Amino acid sequence: MKKLFLVLTLAVAAALVGPVGCGSKPKIDPSYTAKRFENAPPEVKAKVQKGLDAIKEGDLGLALAILDELSYELVDVTPEQQASLMDLAQQIRDKLGDQADAALEEGQKKLEQMKAAAGSAAERAVEGASEGAGAETEPQAAAEAAQDTATNAAEAAKGTAEQAAEAAKEAGQKAVEETKKAADAAAEAAKKALGGLPGQQ
Repeated sequence: MKKLFLVLTLAVAAALVGPVGCGSKPKIDPSYTAKRFENAPPEVKAKVQKGLDAIKEGDLGLALAILDELSYELVDVTPEQQASLMDLAQQIRDKLGDQADAALEEGQKKLEQMKAAAGSAAERAVEGASEGAGAETEPQAAAEAAQDTATNAAEAAKGTAEQAAEAAKEAGQKAVEETKKAADAAAEAAKKALGGLPGQQ
């Protein structure tokens, strides 16, 4: 019955928390959760502390998995404590999503910068070729040298742009994978909790 009561109060707990960070960049503040569990039993406090430590270490994927699991695992908690766990977990989800968006945006900016650099290098090469073609001494050699310079500049810019795009892609994929990993862990925890309810075994 305790697990049944916990599952039924999840919606109420979420309502108590309310939306987080509307209109501003997501921030993670574990102080509210830490305060709610100050006087909790040692074994409960230790489990919550693992999630808080993961946040301090910057491992948001692990922190989210721990907090989501605790939301279903801990039964001897108050609605306020339950709400604080859900609130903190949502803050982490928002932060992970913001990081993925920022990484993609930064990648796009670098791509535009590389394209602009490649265009400028090509223009300078063309100007050099024109000047070389008009010279009285070895105009053909000057034009060929300018063309080689333009080709090398374009290839270098292309390589840098591809590296920036790949870095942005990897950062976005990492954030998505961390969120998925945490969601899978939460789903598994929920399945275990529901499996212990009357009529589910």
